[in-house]
Amino acid sequence: MRQLKVIDISVPPIEERQTTEHRERWSICHLLATLTKHNVLEFPINLIKRDRPDFCLDTGKKQVGIEITRAIPSDYARAQVLPEVNSPNSIVDPSLVNGGSAKKPLSELRSIASKTELTGPGWKGNEIEDEWSHAIADRIREKTEKLKSKGFTKFSENWLLIYDDITSCNIDESCSSLMSNLEGYWSADTFDKILVESGDLIIEIIKGQIRKLALNDIWKR
Repeated sequence: MRQLKVIDISVPPIEERQTTEHRERWSICHLLATLTKHNVLEFPINLIKRDRPDFCLDTGKKQVGIEITRAIPSDYARAQVLPEVNSPNSIVDPSLVNGGSAKKPLSELRSIASKTELTGPGWKGNEIEDEWSHAIADRIREKTEKLKSKGFTKFSENWLLIYDDITSCNIDESCSSLMSNLEGYWSADTFDKILVESGDLIIEIIKGQIRKLALNDIWKR
């Protein structure tokens, strides 16, 4: 924990050259700190940076491959890097660029990024929970295809770590919806464990069972 705490896990804004490496460092450090707090890890451990998957966690008894990704509506990510968002008071309304709609043309995204107040329809009922669960499930399936692909190294265990970069919602309802979306997912060709960092939680999913771990953020000041 002392070694983790001295690592700079800060992630600059997207417009300030945020990189995949920044996001991966944030995610893996939060995961290790949280799993340590909840006595999930056996020590000593060795974390190795690599590619396909992004990390290998070597415990001596087993090696765990960890692939890292983030869940974010593609149009929202595109809008965040447009020059219009640098205008004073600019705000990108998440309900106008959610993941459930067709990909928007650049001109429409520029118009959305230029707005200075929320103008979208928002969400009704459990729409935001359904959107969250579909976005996470889609990411899981996309990365599972990568897991199956040639050149992706499999280890004795294979984990998928997802950073939730989606509008906050009722996490209990979201998880319930996600479990429904993942019915029939688990097999010998899928990830053994899925971990989703969402707000102040890391949600651990193993073959239809779910556990919520309180995020151990040792970097808070």
